[in-house]
Amino acid sequence: MRELVKPVLTLLSGSVLAQLVIYLARPVLTRLFTPEEFGMFGFYIASVAVLSSMSTGKFDDAVVLPQDHRDAWSLVGASVSVTLALGLFILALLPMRSGLAALLKNPEAAEYLVWLPLSILLVGTIRVFDSWLTRLRIFSGVATGRVAYAFTCTPSQVAAGSMDAGAGGLIGGIIAGQTVQAVVLAYRGFAGKRKLETLSMRLADIRKVARRYRRFALFGAPASALNVASVQTPALLLLFFFDAAVLGQYSIAYASLGVPLTLLGTAVAQVYYVSASDAARTNRLADITEGVVTRLAAIATLPLAAIVVVGPDLFSVVFGETWREAGTFAQFLAPWIFFLLLAAPLSRLFDVLEKQRELLFYNAALLVTRAASIIIGGIAGSEVLAIALFGLTGAALSLLQIFWMIRLSGWSVLQALRRFARFAAISLPFLAVIWGASRFLNPPSVSAVTVLAVLAYVLVLHRLDATLFSIRSDTTAEDPPEA
Repeated sequence: MRELVKPVLTLLSGSVLAQLVIYLARPVLTRLFTPEEFGMFGFYIASVAVLSSMSTGKFDDAVVLPQDHRDAWSLVGASVSVTLALGLFILALLPMRSGLAALLKNPEAAEYLVWLPLSILLVGTIRVFDSWLTRLRIFSGVATGRVAYAFTCTPSQVAAGSMDAGAGGLIGGIIAGQTVQAVVLAYRGFAGKRKLETLSMRLADIRKVARRYRRFALFGAPASALNVASVQTPALLLLFFFDAAVLGQYSIAYASLGVPLTLLGTAVAQVYYVSASDAARTNRLADITEGVVTRLAAIATLPLAAIVVVGPDLFSVVFGETWREAGTFAQFLAPWIFFLLLAAPLSRLFDVLEKQRELLFYNAALLVTRAASIIIGGIAGSEVLAIALFGLTGAALSLLQIFWMIRLSGWSVLQALRRFARFAAISLPFLAVIWGASRFLNPPSVSAVTVLAVLAYVLVLHRLDATLFSIRSDTTAEDPPEA
């Protein structure tokens, strides 16, 4: 497990700094933009997320697998080719967006989709070079890209909000950040390539690796699209049943919980993927999986449990009373986010063990159940019911995925349950204090008590098991390995 810690911390250093910038700005943005504007922004982001999940044909996920750097570089070429093709295809479909606008409660949201091809191109570039730098173990380059994104996107959005730019200002800030991140990653990626022996990108080689790793495109890409679509189901469907303000409240709830913890899970998954590929060949997969799941469960248990207890109070203090409903949504989303965090790195086992077909069927089930949750709530006319069903079904299915992946890794499901129960038991006294504060104190005081309780929980964990926060590592090289 030690070989994972330093790379993860390198990635997290960039992610944490980036998220700190974004979080410090979010209370400002929620006072510069209305829930309706955040709703239209959320619809655009969801559209980009679903389409860009297929933008590389998932060949970027295969970049870390070949032993030969030449094959890996050809996979970069295959990924870029698919990205360009999808971008041009979406560009050709843009004139038909008026039909979509007629179905939405806020037709204006569809007009912003004109920027989709550019976002797909940028996200595809980011994904490709993110994987290439991960292969070369240049994790500082990945971290730098994330920081560059935050320091570009956030000031741009604040400036746009101060000029009453509306949802277009939020979208413009995202595109600006993606542009800078793509440039940084591409620059570091080509710099890393130059340290290797000469690598060419010939069409014949691209075709060869595309055939070899065709399962990623045939099964991995549709599975990824189904998974992202299931996660983004509220952002895609709420605007059909409710107004943009409801979607805006959900967007803030998800962005406040899901985005930072997803970044944590993604950072761990990125390093876990590289190490798991080797561990699967040396029968160490169970040990690495155990360490990853244990640390993530330890970190997330109390913070997300606290959201379940006092979410509305926390959101009203941080973002303003206008966003109290977002805190209510967060209460139902927190259990799902917890299991989603644990599942993020484990999902890479589908690629390591080349089980993309199974992943496709699982993600199809996810999409159906989550869409049904929103549709049931929409028909009932209750946004709270829609989000509650979405969060609870998501939590249940993510837990099943975790157990499935743990068994595939060779670790014991029973041992995993014992770890979960241990961290829950440690959290209970702190959770009781938070609940008591919510009964007798005002929201600002409840927020202060919650922060102190989480800090105390971390100190207790460190006291009980210092290895949970160990930073020792045998991985020190930053230069790419020789070919």
